[in-house]
Amino acid sequence: MQTQQNQSRIEDDRTSVSVEALKRSLMNHLFYLRGKLPETATSHDYYIALIYTVRDRLLSGWMATTQTYTQPHIKRLVYLSSGLLTRTALETYLINLDIQEQICQAIDELGLSLEDLLKHDVILDQGKELEASSYLLTHYFDALTSLAFPAIGYGIRYEVETEPMIECQMDRQGTRLYCSGNPWEISRPEQLVEVKVGGHTESRIDEQGRFCVQWVPERVIRGLPYDTPISGYRTNTVNTVRLWAALGTESVDLGARSERLTLDRLQQHYFLMACSLQDMLRMHCIERKQPIETLPNAFTVQLDGAAQAIAIVELMRLLLDEYRLDWDTAWRITQNTFTYSYDPSTLEEIRDWNQLILQQQLPRHLELIYEINQRFLADIRQQFSVNDECIRRLSLIDDDDTVRLPHLAVLGSYATTGAITIRTHQAFHEGLAELQALFPDRFKDQDDRSICHRSLLALNPQLSQLITRNLGKRWIRQCQALHQLEALMDSTDFCQAWRSIKQAHKHAVADWVQQATQVSINPQALLDVQIQPIGESQRQLLSVFYIITLYNRLKLNPTLDITPRTFVFNSTRQSSNIMATLTAQLIESVAQVINHDRDLRDQLKVVCLKSPLAVMKTLYVATDLIEQIAIATTDEIDLSHLSLGLNGALTIGTLNATSLLLQRQVGEGNFFLFGLTADEVVALQSSGYDPWHFYQNHRELQRVIDRIAMGDFTDPQSNSFKPLIDAILEQDHDLLLADYPFYVDCQDQIAAIYADEDWWTRLSILNAARIGQTSCDRIIQANSQALWNIEPVAIPSLGVRQA
Repeated sequence: MQTQQNQSRIEDDRTSVSVEALKRSLMNHLFYLRGKLPETATSHDYYIALIYTVRDRLLSGWMATTQTYTQPHIKRLVYLSSGLLTRTALETYLINLDIQEQICQAIDELGLSLEDLLKHDVILDQGKELEASSYLLTHYFDALTSLAFPAIGYGIRYEVETEPMIECQMDRQGTRLYCSGNPWEISRPEQLVEVKVGGHTESRIDEQGRFCVQWVPERVIRGLPYDTPISGYRTNTVNTVRLWAALGTESVDLGARSERLTLDRLQQHYFLMACSLQDMLRMHCIERKQPIETLPNAFTVQLDGAAQAIAIVELMRLLLDEYRLDWDTAWRITQNTFTYSYDPSTLEEIRDWNQLILQQQLPRHLELIYEINQRFLADIRQQFSVNDECIRRLSLIDDDDTVRLPHLAVLGSYATTGAITIRTHQAFHEGLAELQALFPDRFKDQDDRSICHRSLLALNPQLSQLITRNLGKRWIRQCQALHQLEALMDSTDFCQAWRSIKQAHKHAVADWVQQATQVSINPQALLDVQIQPIGESQRQLLSVFYIITLYNRLKLNPTLDITPRTFVFNSTRQSSNIMATLTAQLIESVAQVINHDRDLRDQLKVVCLKSPLAVMKTLYVATDLIEQIAIATTDEIDLSHLSLGLNGALTIGTLNATSLLLQRQVGEGNFFLFGLTADEVVALQSSGYDPWHFYQNHRELQRVIDRIAMGDFTDPQSNSFKPLIDAILEQDHDLLLADYPFYVDCQDQIAAIYADEDWWTRLSILNAARIGQTSCDRIIQANSQALWNIEPVAIPSLGVRQA
C-alpha cells in the first residue's frame, strides 16, 4: 500500500498541475538537477528548475505523439531550415498547457516572482539573430502542433566555446546560442549519423552487372541530434524540432571536448540535409519497417529556400548508392517527396556555389547534378519545340559555371509555392519563367508567409483579455473570428479600452527609456520605431532626414505645434563598414542634439537602443508606427512587422516584399505607402540616377543635408560626417534623396491622422483584426490538403494530470 502511494506521489510530482505538486517538482529540480539549496540558488537557477518542471508536463504528450507517429499510415510534414531555432518560450508553454495560474501561485508561495523569472527568456535570447525563415517557422510549428498535424523540424544546433560540443560557426554575427545550455532539449546519441565531405568518387560494376559509384570522402562529420518538444495550444500533440550538432570523428567520448569544426555555408546546408534525410530513412525503413519505395507516402519535405535544393541531390545519392535503386525509381521517389518554397532573399548565400566548389566538397553530388541536367534537357528537346537560348536559360548550370539551385529545387519537387514573389524578381526571368510555362501545374500561386495569431496571448495578455471579453475564446483557435473586431470599431467603450492598453504599454517604454538612457519621452507622443539593426543599407537615414526636417521647422518657428513624436532606432550594427558606422554615429549625434534642445518643448525625441532585446517585447506592444522603408526592390520579408501590426501598430513603407505582404492583408487604404515602385527604381537606376538633381530641387532637403555637412551634429572642425554626405550626393545607392519628398509628405499625413485619436484607433483595430485573420493557421489548413496531403492526428492522453 505504501509503495503504491509513493508511486502515485512520484507520478503526481512529474505530471500533476496542482500548486503543491508544482512546488515540490520545482524544488526537487533545483536540488537534484541544479545542485542548489534555496539559500544559495539564484533567480537563474529557479528559472532553469521551472523549465524542467514544465518539461515534465510535456513529456507524456511528447512520448504519446512520438509513439503514435510510428504507425505506417501517418504522413508527416518535414521542415528543413538552417535558420530553424528552438526559441526559449517558457511563457508560451505555460499558456499552451493551461498552467499559468497554478505556476504563478506556486512561484508566489515560494517567495518568487514569475515575471522576474520570465526575464531570463530575454537574457537567453540575447545572442540570437532570428532570421525571417526562423521567425516564420517558430509560428508555423505553433500552428501545426495546435492543429494536431504530424510534423518534425530539422535545423542546426549552434554552439559556443564554453560548450563541450563542436561549434559550427556562421559567417555572420548572432549565432552564439545556449550560453548556459538549453534545458528544453534532450540529446539522442544513439541516433548519431555520419556525413561525408570532400574526397573523390570511384565507379565499378557490381556482381549483378549494375553500374555503382562509391564516394571516398576526405573526412567524415558526425551529427548528434538534440530534440526539443514543441507544444500546441490546449492539445495532447507535442511535435519535435531536431537540431544537429556537428562533431569531429576523433573523439568517441561525447562528453569530452572534441575537434572543433568550422563549417562554411555550403557545408552547413549539406550537413543539415544529409543528417535529416538519413534520419527520415531510418524512421521509415527501420522504425516503421516500410519499403523505401513508399517514402513519399510517409513524408512530405518542405524545402525552405534554394540552398536546401542540395537535399534533392542527397536523396538521389542515398537511393542510388545506398539503396541501389534504378534512376527512374529514385527520381520518382524524390520528386514526390519534396515541395519547394521560392524565396528570392535566400539567393545571395548561394551565388558562389560553382562547379569547382562542389567538386571539392561534394564530388558525388556534382556528378548527379550533371546527370539530372543532361536527362532534363534531353527530355525538353524531345517533348517541346525550344531553341538553344531557351535551353541555355533552363540549364541547371549557368554561364558562370554556377549551379542554378532554384531550377534544381523546382525540377526535384512536385510543387513550388511563392509564385507571387517570383514574378517580381529578376531571377524569375532567368529560366524560372520558362519552367513555369513548361510545368504550370507545379507552381502554386499562393503566399505561405504569415504569423500565428496566438502569439498575442504571451506577447500582449492585456489586449488578448480585451478581445476575449468581447469575442469569447473562439478567436484563439479560430483566427477567422477576429474579423468581428471590425464591428467593434464603432464602440466608444471598446476603442477607449484599446487606447488605454496601448497607452499603458507606452508608459512602460517611457519608464524603461528613462532608466536605461536618462532620456525623458512623452508617453502621449506617436511612438515611431525602426527595429532593424544598421546594415549595408542606410535607409534609416530617411528617418534621420525627416527628424532634422522637423527640427528645422521648429527652429525656424519656435511657436510651431507639431504632433509630438518619439523616434526609436535599433543602433546595433550588422555591418562594420564605414558607412554603417557613420550612420549609427549620425543617429546618436542627432539624438544628442535634439534631446537636449529645450526650444523643442519635448515635441521631438530620439532614442537609440544599443541592447534592444531587453525592451523588445514592450516595444512590440507599445509601437504606434513601424517603419518598413527598405528600397522597393528589396525581396526579403520581415515577418516581425506582422507581429507589430497584430498588436495594433500601423506601417509606413515602400512597396517592397514585406510591405506588399502587409498591404495584401490589411488593405491598401490602411497602409501608409510612399516612394518609388520597384519598376521606377530600376528605371531611375538604369537611366543614370543623379542625386544632385534631387538635392538642388528640394529646399527642405537642402537644409537637412547642409546642416549635417556644416557639422551641426558634430564638431564642425572634424567634419566627421563628410564621407557620408559625399557618398550620398555622389552615388546614393539607397536612393534616399529620390524617396525623401514622398517620405516627408507621407509622414506629415501620418502626423495629421494620429492627431485624430478616434481615426487612429480605428485603423489600429482594423490592422490587428485583418493581420490576425490571415494567421498561419489558415495557411497550414489550406496547404495540408492542397500541397502536403497530411491529416490531423489525434494523440491519446497518457499520464496523470490533476489540478
